[in-house]
Amino acid sequence: MSAPYDAIVIGAGVNGLAAASYLAMAGKRVVVVDAQDKPGGLTARGGAAHTLYAFDPSVIRELKLARRGLAFAVRDMALVGLRAEGGHLVLTRDGYATARAIAVHSQADARAWAPFRREWFALAREMRALWWRAGLKNGEALVHDPRVEHFARMGAAAWLDSRFESDALKATLGFDAHALSPFATGSALLLLWRAAQEMCGLQGACAFPRGGLQTVVDALEDAARAAGAELRLRTLVADILVDRDARVTGVALASGETIAAPLVLSSLSRRRSLSYASLRAALGFGDVAEIEREKPGAQMAHVTLAVDVEPVIAGSTVPVRGRFVVAERLESLAMAHAAAQTGRLPNELTMEVTLPIAADATLAPAGRHLVSVLAGPLPMTVEGGWREAKPLLAAKVIAALSRHIPGLTKHLVGVEVLSPEDVREDYDADDAFGGGVDAARLLADWRTRVRTPVQGLILCGAAADPVGAVSGRGGRMAACFAFEQDAKK
Repeated sequence: MSAPYDAIVIGAGVNGLAAASYLAMAGKRVVVVDAQDKPGGLTARGGAAHTLYAFDPSVIRELKLARRGLAFAVRDMALVGLRAEGGHLVLTRDGYATARAIAVHSQADARAWAPFRREWFALAREMRALWWRAGLKNGEALVHDPRVEHFARMGAAAWLDSRFESDALKATLGFDAHALSPFATGSALLLLWRAAQEMCGLQGACAFPRGGLQTVVDALEDAARAAGAELRLRTLVADILVDRDARVTGVALASGETIAAPLVLSSLSRRRSLSYASLRAALGFGDVAEIEREKPGAQMAHVTLAVDVEPVIAGSTVPVRGRFVVAERLESLAMAHAAAQTGRLPNELTMEVTLPIAADATLAPAGRHLVSVLAGPLPMTVEGGWREAKPLLAAKVIAALSRHIPGLTKHLVGVEVLSPEDVREDYDADDAFGGGVDAARLLADWRTRVRTPVQGLILCGAAADPVGAVSGRGGRMAACFAFEQDAKK
């Protein structure tokens, strides 16, 4: 048995490193264990995202990540809806330029844009009291605000349909609610959650870190180590141990070693965190049944294409350092969700695409360019298995993008697909892309997301956020909960 610690953090991803940093800064003896050979988890692999839109400003400030190397190559990426006919829709922070771009598709939508965005962003800012901070007094009041109750019953499609007429605008905006079907109850809340986020001091911004997402991981690792946290890589947790009163006493490693601690913070999903043998034996029948009922929601796949020439978007001029949405209609997203529920690949893919080298030329060797694609929604388990489906998905992505990037197939030199199954099996994550989200989770008190039925076990990963994202906020909130529990002792 190792010397006892005050806390063990399972998973050296973004949230795990953030949680460890806060705990260690408070004077706790903390060890972070991870089965991978380097920190960062899915983020280091580039599979959780290819941009940052929800990274917690408090984490950046309080852990001094800017001093530790976190900088941004692009602070505010344009949102571009790629259209089959080539008249792409470019949405930026410039209201006049955006209205002109929308007017190409609909004069009425161009007039409606400014008041819609103003109302959207104002309510999203108010919702931060529920989503951003632990214990803000007006968070509970917001849940019962008639406006919020209205959004909790509304689908994103219904909201967008009530304000706009053009498919181009509705599909481009609606993609950011892809964790739910746009026709699903409460999916309108996802658009509010997205607009509540802040990057680089800008509400609703999407940013690209200099050096890619690995820079975020490096800065957080430095913060955790500087605070005194210990990192143990290539260390697989086999069990979370509890005493007769179902209180956490530590973890058992696959190597046979035991690490003692009264507190374990898990970066894994709620289902995976509560599936260790000792915990299941200690849980009541109702808790076990609830775990069994939990199903992962819609998933995304990350497809990286390497090409030997600079990709050029055909059609109307677009900013190459933007993020490009491929979705013809809101129905395209709804049909993809329907296909995912039956274990099939969708006939019509919806995707978010970036050109990383346009943002940071250091990310690939000279003469090589990257096209980064988040494709979905997709099923966790697909007909015929993901081993057979990955080449089919890659072919669908390439075919869809070839309509917008001429010569893509001719200049393609490499393809990598990270499927939902890869994410689950390699990283024990089934909620990295917002899977399992619904209105109840979006409006729940923050404690219900981090708390578990096991005393001393706290969730600090994507499950701790209202929506799974690269945020670090789940780690911060989990640490807040740990401090709150300490104060009650």
